[in-house]
Amino acid sequence: MERRLTRRQFVGAIGLAGLLWRVPLPRSGTAAAPVAQESGRTRLVNLSDFHWGYRGEWNRSIDGTFQRALDQAKSLSPDLLVVTGDLIQACHTAAERERRLDAVKTRLDAIEVPWMAVPGEHDTFGDMGRAFEHRIGPLYFHRVFRGLHVFGLDNVSRGYYLGRGQLSWLSAETRRLGNDARLLVLSHAPLFSLFGPWNWSTFDGPQAYALMAGFRLRHFLFGHIHQALNRRAYGTMNYAGLPTSWPLPEPGSLVRLEPWPQGGTNPDMGLGLRVIDIDSRGFSDGQVPLAQSAPRGVRP
Repeated sequence: MERRLTRRQFVGAIGLAGLLWRVPLPRSGTAAAPVAQESGRTRLVNLSDFHWGYRGEWNRSIDGTFQRALDQAKSLSPDLLVVTGDLIQACHTAAERERRLDAVKTRLDAIEVPWMAVPGEHDTFGDMGRAFEHRIGPLYFHRVFRGLHVFGLDNVSRGYYLGRGQLSWLSAETRRLGNDARLLVLSHAPLFSLFGPWNWSTFDGPQAYALMAGFRLRHFLFGHIHQALNRRAYGTMNYAGLPTSWPLPEPGSLVRLEPWPQGGTNPDMGLGLRVIDIDSRGFSDGQVPLAQSAPRGVRP
């Protein structure tokens, strides 16, 4: 089993993640297993929390579940793949951090679907995101994909906040858009306060919601909490990306944040992905459990 970071080391640099598989609270039009793509519709697949490079009992086949999730994502014929952080498991050396990020990038590129990713605290541990910027891309960004304005935010690399510089950039970017623009907002930690004791919040997140409150069509995706959860905050629906690594406990009591050892009877408990279909009416969001069959050539 790999050497674990202590809680003090980890929280001192950024923090933790977590949650449990939960029955979704879908909005109108959401399907648990989205149907085939329709003409004129843009399909996104959201993957999150790979923790590639982890070795231990929480997930004894981290590489296998990651590859199965990629294969399943491709089978859904997405136009765009969005990743909400923690591509890798945190590590202590720069060389290993870069090796892990390169390995994940190679896998993502191999499915031949355009993709975008925001950093998680594991990706930025030890260097505040320098390797992520070099190997993956900017820590925060605004990109346009088929008329969809994708805002990737960084609320982990220096702590669980956005900061004045990023908020000023976000204000300038959104002011240039008309109120009819469609916004997809990606972050790793939730922008709202879900459970502060486990760092499931963003200190200045309410300011980001305020900057985007005037847009009618907006969709917020985040990772970090390792479970299916839909929550309305600041007049906006927020959707947690399902992990490909492991589930964590449900918040609400001050228990230690620790994953369960991977079970033999249901090793894929809580693992999966989200599918978001976008058309002229807006966003339709659904959850898909991780497929049971391992792809050819990958050890389960």
